Amino acid sequence: MPLESFLTKAKPLYSSLEEALANLTRNKGTGAEFLKELEKKPGVKKAEIQDRGLDKVLADLPKVDKATVEKAVSKNPKTYVNQFIKYDNPTQHPDYESAYVDAVNDLSEDRYGRPQRVDPIEAHHMATETVGGPANYAHIQLPGGANYREMLLNLPYQKGPEYFGPHWDEPNVLAHMRLSDRAGPNGEKVLHLEELQSDWHQQGRDKGYQRKDITPDQIDLKYISPTVPEGHDPKIYPGYYEAFDKNTGEFLGRHSGTLSQEQALRDAVSSSNQFRTGVPDAPFKKNWEELALKHLINHAVDNGYDKIAITPGAVQADRYDLSKQIANVEYNELGDLRAYDHNGRRVLNENVPPEKVSDYVGKELGSKIAENHANRIQARSDYRTAIKNDAPDDQVDALYQQYLSHPTEYSGLDLQVGGEGMKAAYDQRIPNILNKLGKPFGSQTEINAMPIKINNGMLVPNEVGGYTQTPPEMGTPLHTFDITPELKQQVQTQGLPQYKKGGDVKLTHNHDSMWMEVQDKKFKGK
Repeated sequence: MPLESFLTKAKPLYSSLEEALANLTRNKGTGAEFLKELEKKPGVKKAEIQDRGLDKVLADLPKVDKATVEKAVSKNPKTYVNQFIKYDNPTQHPDYESAYVDAVNDLSEDRYGRPQRVDPIEAHHMATETVGGPANYAHIQLPGGANYREMLLNLPYQKGPEYFGPHWDEPNVLAHMRLSDRAGPNGEKVLHLEELQSDWHQQGRDKGYQRKDITPDQIDLKYISPTVPEGHDPKIYPGYYEAFDKNTGEFLGRHSGTLSQEQALRDAVSSSNQFRTGVPDAPFKKNWEELALKHLINHAVDNGYDKIAITPGAVQADRYDLSKQIANVEYNELGDLRAYDHNGRRVLNENVPPEKVSDYVGKELGSKIAENHANRIQARSDYRTAIKNDAPDDQVDALYQQYLSHPTEYSGLDLQVGGEGMKAAYDQRIPNILNKLGKPFGSQTEINAMPIKINNGMLVPNEVGGYTQTPPEMGTPLHTFDITPELKQQVQTQGLPQYKKGGDVKLTHNHDSMWMEVQDKKFKGK
């Protein structure tokens, strides 16, 4: 039996709000009064209150006792986040053995109940499918690691439409971490965080989140009277209604003035709920990284790790450097997006509107292309207007040069994008969050503290006709975070809060996170 089986398991992430409510001395008051008092308690975060909808639920309560408030809170429970792991070698999954036995039992009889020979390969595939399938991205990791796996955090009880991201077939993946095991320089058992990402919240930040279904009482409907030209029949100028979201002021649409107010309101509700942009709404918008790292700490404690190691930002930037895969990218005035690899082969050829280019080449390059495209179109219009108006030659020439200054081709340094975003995430944001979590328990992130070997060196010819072993090639050292005895005890006895506790984490303003779509979706295929 493995040592990990004897370890005291980590406590689940708890709700600071529920803990504060249980300790509240107030026994009576309005829901708003209870809410105001809870918001002042240490560790209670507005994000949890809003994610659970308690800001509206409690605000609507009249004068009630504490038991009624507790009942209202229990009906809006903390978000359940499911954790499952995909292994590069699925036989290492803790549930594989039982899944294989079940598969053998299922295959041991035909559909008529008669015994039949079991194909072990088919049983293995069935068991692998049961435990979540093999890992997807084992080819993207630093050398020297072992037991590669991918930890997915998803919402099994997602309300409303499901979300499917670019990296996973599984629905509602809130965040994912790519992990491996390493041995530290002194024999420590190290859990290596290769990557942390949220497709869902990255797309939500870029494209926005879908709002919930709107109801008639949330719509402000205004009738705009027509302006009837003198001598015209007023009947052919019915005016129109404009609908707005009362809570946000968002313009929802315009509706015919020939409708009654009741009909226009129904039309506004129907169209507003039918046509929505962005990704489905999801909790943990502001603290998904912290949520994932708490799950990571729990995983480290559960499995007897001494440290967590983190891949540095410079290594991440180099890993996803577009210029390593693509030689040049073209985007012409007609919206044709083309990309060519280093052998001159065209690997992308699609007509794409400017606002969608980032979906193909990443946010940083996509924004640059869209900006240059808009400037080029405007410069072309100015140039043509100058010619049409017989402007002086020097002015026309200057406008033409300005038109040419906005490129349609990108190569070399243009394609080396994402570096600052990677460094912000892995050298600042993630270490800062771990520091905040670890500080009360004597654990802090050490930057570039753990050297790793890229290879064991090479045999090269020497002067006497033999071969000499060169020293191992060393890579960029990893950041490390100790799982101290104090932190381990906290995790095993009390647990960590699901939302932030003890103040805000210092964050950088650059929120670019990893981007793998080019490598894994557009150019290589998933």
